[in-house]
Amino acid sequence: MIREELYDAESGVRLYTVREAARVLGYHPFSIYRLVWLGKLRHRRLGPKTLLFSREDLLRYQESLRQAKRGKPLPKQDSSEPPLSAQVGIDLGGGLDAGPWSQFRWESVPLIRARMDSRHGKRLKGLQISVRGREGEAWKVIYRKPGG
Repeated sequence: MIREELYDAESGVRLYTVREAARVLGYHPFSIYRLVWLGKLRHRRLGPKTLLFSREDLLRYQESLRQAKRGKPLPKQDSSEPPLSAQVGIDLGGGLDAGPWSQFRWESVPLIRARMDSRHGKRLKGLQISVRGREGEAWKVIYRKPGG
């Protein structure tokens, strides 16, 4: 299989596809689409459906997560939507222990994962976030450590 690499015609910067960006950040490709939709991850378009990312933009996003993990304040979110209600469950190997997460917003998911990972380290086997919408709709976000 021949792997094609894409470059920006003007700057010569290497560009990554959604799948490659997900690999660099350690996320699922759907998470990359979500970050783009939320305006958290800068991108370029190649045609109507293909999203491309520069390494610089991916590293900038990773740095913002590192700052959040260190407890530095995140920039104010531009969301006028009220927060949702959520239950965050952590699996330390003996079942799921859940607790409420106040002021939940979708952009909080990487922050929640980073906080739980730093708090519980290698004991954290998985994370489950159950979100209840304003009109009764429900979502479940599940994260499992590889091999966990």
